[in-house]
Order: sequence, then structure tokens, then C-alpha cells
Amino acid sequence: MKFEEYGDRQNPVMVMLPGALCPGESLAYLYERLQKEYDIIIPEYSGQYESASYSEFSTAKEEAAKIVLFLKERGIDRVAMIYGQSVGAGIGIELLRQLAGTEIVVHRAFFDAAACKRGSKYVSLLLFYLVRRFVNLIRRKPTDRLLKKKWIHLLTNGDPESLRHVLEGIRKVVPVLSEETMRKETAAIFSYEFPVLMENLQRRLYFFYGRKDIACRLFRKSVEKAYPFAQLQVLDGYGCLNFSVRRTEDYIAMMKRIMELGEE
Repeated sequence: MKFEEYGDRQNPVMVMLPGALCPGESLAYLYERLQKEYDIIIPEYSGQYESASYSEFSTAKEEAAKIVLFLKERGIDRVAMIYGQSVGAGIGIELLRQLAGTEIVVHRAFFDAAACKRGSKYVSLLLFYLVRRFVNLIRRKPTDRLLKKKWIHLLTNGDPESLRHVLEGIRKVVPVLSEETMRKETAAIFSYEFPVLMENLQRRLYFFYGRKDIACRLFRKSVEKAYPFAQLQVLDGYGCLNFSVRRTEDYIAMMKRIMELGEE
């Protein structure tokens, strides 16, 4: 794992976690607007970049542990927000749990399209084959053609352009992706072990879904069951990440309101 930082280190810290198979730059539309007010820290997950010390993606727990080590080495004692999309939510929840055992205080955690489900290894294996097929499509077809796919239209509630930045980001990661990393990232979603969080930590969690997003149908109930004291919002009329892309300023204002809430 490696880290990118944006903004002034004197500002409040925000850890931003990309979605599945996505590089940190897939969050540029957010961090470019936030970096004047926050110290933004974004990890590049193991197995998703070229390096002399290349290592595969491991598990949500191990990826989170690497972030904890980085924050400790940086001497950070407070995180204003952990933000994550898709698989980044699972890593972020685990990060919150691990930081609870340290002197680093996390004020809030906000997860969009959280992709976390306690499934079987057989379901995870089946979905790995679908992920591998998707990655092969990205290898072979230009983004413009992918955006015309019916399933992309369904995923985005008829707004495929809102996922262009995601597909372009994955395209940059694809050359270094191994089957092992794809398999383990899929397992981090569909064989997720929800960390046990005390009520006070659950109340720092905010989950956000577009009602038309397939993630809402697949994962929402699992999240609600695991964390009944967390706040969960479902927004009508939006698909996967639509709101964050199409109404970015409103979305960032929502993030800031959450960070401004008092302590639980």
C-alpha cells in the first residue's frame, strides 16, 4: 500500500478510501474541492499499482491495519472523517474499529454505496468470475462503448456518464491487477466479516445509498442489521454514485455537515 496526500497538514485530517479496483484519483472530483480545508490522505490499495515491492490485496482487516500504521507514523491523533465508496466502506469500518484501540480519535465515518455482505465463499467465488469478466471487458473495450451497456444504465439509473471517472480509473489499474487481487477484493465485499462496534462507534457511522443503486438492494439490509445505531440515508431517484457526481457541491456540503456534528 502507498499513500497520496493533498492539502495542508495543519488542517483536519480526512481519510478517503476508493471503491473496488479504483485508484485514488477516482476520488479527484471530491478531494480537489476539499483539499483547501482538509488534509486529505488516500491509500492506493495493495495489488493496484506497480511497485518494486508489489504485494497482492489482502483483506479489509489487513488493508486497514496498514492505514493505522501510516497514521501512527505521521503522528496523527484525530481524524475528522473516514470516507469510503463501495469496498472502501468495508475497509473504513474495519479502520474505525482498529483505531478505537489506539489514541487516534475518529470523529465521523461516511460511506457511499457501502458494499459489505456476509455471504458464503461460494457466492464470493461466483462473483469473482463476474468481476474477472468485467475487468476483461475494460481491457478490450473503450469506455464510450462500455457506457452504452444496458447494465451500466441500470446501475446508474440511466445516467452512465456519472460512472465514467470510475471506469477510467479502473482502466489505469487493470494492467497490474492479478487474479488473486481480484478474488480477494471480491471476497472483501461478499464474504465480509462485520467488525463488532460498540454503540458509541456505531453512532459515528453514516451510510448513504441511491435507491436505484444495486448496492442498495444487495447490501443495505446487511449494513442495517450489523449497525442498528448508525444513520442510513436512501435518496430517491439516484443510482450508483449519481448524487456525488451530479450534485457534487451539495454532496460535499452534506459531508461537512456530518463532520460539524458534535460528539456522541
